[in-house]
Amino acid sequence: MKHIEEKEYNWIFDRTNSKGETILKHYTNQTLEQVITFLEDKQLKYEIKNGAQMLWIYTHEKKFCYFYTTGRWAAFTHGRFPRKHYRAKGIKDFYTRFLLPIILKERKIFNYAVFYNEAIQ
Repeated sequence: MKHIEEKEYNWIFDRTNSKGETILKHYTNQTLEQVITFLEDKQLKYEIKNGAQMLWIYTHEKKFCYFYTTGRWAAFTHGRFPRKHYRAKGIKDFYTRFLLPIILKERKIFNYAVFYNEAIQ
């Protein structure tokens, strides 16, 4: 796997919203190929949305949208597009800080369910 260099947040001015608040943006400088390589090395399922420069990343129970150019991400809520987006420094940061704890929790639940089913049979 090619090393993914992640830098600290480098905020730049993006726009001013309707309330007069300044909106800042951070660019990850990561390519789609780098992100795909990382996800495949971690054996994660994903779906590419080229028009939005976004990927849907799947765990067993959840689905996340991840914008690889800016590191913005959100958890999908059934029936509507996410309202709240969060920021990551890059795909590695997103995986270690946000996605990995969810994956570990799902594995723990799955292992418990398998153990329980074997115990009652």
